[in-house]
Amino acid sequence: ASPPLTREGREDSCEQRDRSGPDRKHTPSYGQRRQNARQDPDGHRQLRAVACLLRQGERRVLDIGTAHAVPFYLRHLTGLGIPELHGVDLSARSVKGVQMSQADVRQMPYADASFDLVLCVSTLEHIGYDNTSYGVKLAPEQGGDYAALTEIRRVLKDDGRLLITVPFGRLQDYGWFRQYDLSSWRELLRRTGFEVAEQAFYGHSAGGWAQVENPAALSSAGFREHGAPASTAVLCADLRIAAR
Repeated sequence: ASPPLTREGREDSCEQRDRSGPDRKHTPSYGQRRQNARQDPDGHRQLRAVACLLRQGERRVLDIGTAHAVPFYLRHLTGLGIPELHGVDLSARSVKGVQMSQADVRQMPYADASFDLVLCVSTLEHIGYDNTSYGVKLAPEQGGDYAALTEIRRVLKDDGRLLITVPFGRLQDYGWFRQYDLSSWRELLRRTGFEVAEQAFYGHSAGGWAQVENPAALSSAGFREHGAPASTAVLCADLRIAAR
C-alpha cells in the first residue's frame, strides 16, 4: 500500500474531507523526492489532498525542489489551476506550467511575504547535504535546514502556510540527508519561528503505510526498513508563522 496521502498516497476524495472537516490524514506525505522516487511502484506525490487545501484560496504558490520532481507529481501540481505557480531549484531546468527560478532555497530571489503557500515535500532534509546525485555540486554545510526554513518564513505571507514533509524516526545523519526525531523537529520549528497547525505521522510495515497516533512508536525507524522504498516513517505538517 502507498502512504495514505497527497504526493505519494491514495486519492482520498475532496468530498470526504469536506464532509469530515479538517483531517490530519490530509496532510501531505513524505516520499523520496527525486531519483529515488522511481523505486516506488505505487507512484508518487499525488496532490489530491493539496488540491483540497488549496480551496482556501491561495493564489501565489511556491514549490521547492521542483526541477527533479517526478512527472506524475508535476502533472498533478500544474493541473491544480493555481493562478501563480512558482518553483525554485538549484538545478537549471524548465518545468512546463511553473515559473522556475534557479536559486538556493537558503537565498531565494523573492521579495518578503511573496507567497500564500509554500510546498516543501521531501526536500528540507537534503539541504546542506551532498546533492551530487542530483547534479548539484555544493560543499556540505551545517544548518541547511535552519537556513532554508528561515528563508521560507521570509517569503511566506504572515497568514500563509507551509506544507512540509520530512523523514522521521531515530535522529540520524545519512550523509546525503538527515532524519528527524520529535525533539529535533520541535527545536527546529522553535528556532525558525514556525508553529504546527496540523501534524501527522506515518509508519511503514509489511502491510504498507498507516497513520501512527503516538510518534514514540516510530522512534527507532530508519531508512529502507520493513520493505519501505525510502524512509520507514514520515512526519507531515501544515505549518504557520508563529505569532510574534
